[in-house]
Amino acid sequence: MARQYSFPNNHWDWPVKLTHHHAVRAGNLIFTGGQVDLDPKGTVRNIGDLETQCQNSMVYMERLFDDLGVDFNDLVRLVVYFVGDAQDEAFLLDLLAQIIGPTARPVINMIPMPELCYPDMLTEIEGVAVRSSNGDVFERQCRTLPDLPPLPAAFSHLVQAGDMIFTSDISARNSDGTVAHPNDPAAQNSAYDGSAGTGSRTLRRWTG
Repeated sequence: MARQYSFPNNHWDWPVKLTHHHAVRAGNLIFTGGQVDLDPKGTVRNIGDLETQCQNSMVYMERLFDDLGVDFNDLVRLVVYFVGDAQDEAFLLDLLAQIIGPTARPVINMIPMPELCYPDMLTEIEGVAVRSSNGDVFERQCRTLPDLPPLPAAFSHLVQAGDMIFTSDISARNSDGTVAHPNDPAAQNSAYDGSAGTGSRTLRRWTG
């Protein structure tokens, strides 16, 4: 399958020489590497400012998407690594919802980290988009599931695009956000393995 790569002029770069590109398109699928708030010399910008680092990471992602013929409306998945706690996660969810708008409704995976690869870096964001290679919008089904913790309206618990299925985080939390089976990893895991709990069964109902 033919591939198209993206590394726009004046995009951020690593402080060491690498052969990586920032994004690749293969057929209908577009993947970005983790986008961060660095400058073209690999220096972290906006130290201590999670909001601005997130915004600038998404500016870089938008630039990559534009270079490869897609936009935020084609998003099916965001993966967000961040340094912070539950309050920071909620803040980022709302901020990203404002940035991408209400149309795409991708899944989102939020991954808290004790630190990222460079000091003072607070977030790194990857994106996956889908658009037909002829330029047509790719049909999708976006679902929010009532037995999982709610997400901002801009996101979905599950996205099905053709024969591809993407899910947001499926964790042992109830629809009201409380933790199921506190301090019991085995029970928390089985709650979503299809043998107990409703989260997995609801996913299966939508995906077959």
